[in-house]
Amino acid sequence: MEEFRRILEAVQEAGDPRWRAYKAARSLAELAAKALAERGAPRPIKCVDLPEALKRAGILGEAEAQRMADLLKALRALHKGGENAEKALAEALALAQAITARAKRIYPSIDERLALAFKAHGVAAAYDLGGGVIAVRPEIGLEERIGLAAEVARELGRQVVIRSVDEAREDVLTKGRLIYAEDLDEEIEGLAQEYAESLCC
Repeated sequence: MEEFRRILEAVQEAGDPRWRAYKAARSLAELAAKALAERGAPRPIKCVDLPEALKRAGILGEAEAQRMADLLKALRALHKGGENAEKALAEALALAQAITARAKRIYPSIDERLALAFKAHGVAAAYDLGGGVIAVRPEIGLEERIGLAAEVARELGRQVVIRSVDEAREDVLTKGRLIYAEDLDEEIEGLAQEYAESLCC
């Protein structure tokens, strides 16, 4: 993974240890974010909530999650002094190794009846946002939305509202559950990358 390589570089390169620690921590947060997205787990909006999400997803144990929380908290104070920067670098590397060892992609089960409906309406990917809302990509017209909503509602036995992924971007990134994709690998990788980039640290 690219993020792991960046953490290794930060540990090994010369230069200001505070900058290197920041670079390693930001890369660790991106690695963690991608691991959550790949697992299909709930994804927090803020970095400070990553350790708990990783623990709930079974990617980090209790002690590791606490160490990551402590690391993220300590990094906020690094600008005041760099005495803990080398320790932070080592901790970021150890946590990255733990995440990498346990992270694995989990593919969602795809309901074939829904897949046929999505495909018939030109949908490349669909996310269940909860509360009867489904976000689709690419955006489809109003008539297509109404027709697709009726078909999906018939299959699910409940009312649904169809929105575009662009209209519901934050919800898709943080809580969207992938329920259909023409290319699962490409969609999961795209979601993981976009979520990692959007993470507020």
